[in-house]
Amino acid sequence: MIKASLHFMSQRNTVDRQSNQYKTQVLNSSIRKLTARYQLS
Repeated sequence: MIKASLHFMSQRNTVDRQSNQYKTQVLNSSIRKLTARYQLS
């Protein structure tokens, strides 16, 4: 029982880490687009 919940917790941590990386990538790309737009104008 404890092993199963530990495994579940580690899986959730991995998913959280992946979604955080995805959010960071999206943020970075939108920031890059914004700065590029400002540099053009």
